[in-house]
Amino acid sequence: METSAVFWEPKIKTYGFQLEKDLSLWELEIQWLERDSMDALVEILEKREFAFSLLLGQVTNDAHLNLYLVVKREIEDLFLDPQTMFKEKSFHHGHSCDERSVMNSSPENERKRDRKVVQTPVELVHFQGPHYCDRYGIAYTAFKAIESKGISIIASGCSVSCVYLLLPEGYGEQARQILNERFEVPKKRQTKV
Repeated sequence: METSAVFWEPKIKTYGFQLEKDLSLWELEIQWLERDSMDALVEILEKREFAFSLLLGQVTNDAHLNLYLVVKREIEDLFLDPQTMFKEKSFHHGHSCDERSVMNSSPENERKRDRKVVQTPVELVHFQGPHYCDRYGIAYTAFKAIESKGISIIASGCSVSCVYLLLPEGYGEQARQILNERFEVPKKRQTKV
């Protein structure tokens, strides 16, 4: 006989909700077949000292990787001009990698490579809580609460202990209030004098 246990609570506990505003969502397609391409892209982005609020990846059926990067709007112009973004060559394991080797650059896909998607401005609500890695249904609860109020979620991501919700501009604070009602948020303790 096998025994299994499920942790359940009437109101899911969280450590609070963080809201980041004035962000841009970038979509970037790279070749997935060669790991060096991805490593070189990450190295180029690190050299440019990008600070990401969120990075999501999705492998496509044609062996490419779509990266979704959420960054401060102040650097969105850099993404819109790839010549600026990739002006320096990146060297990885002794191999020279420039924009054309990092991006999807075969002739038949040249048009796709040039297609860039930037959605701006967007807002990001994220939260974490106790033992999120041991439980299921936390992200679903957040999605259901937000969507029930007619707010669209542009993108979402979950890690072991965090949930990230990317929203259109102007909906972050409303989403945070909705989540505050649905989840249990720590209250400040009153100290006796």
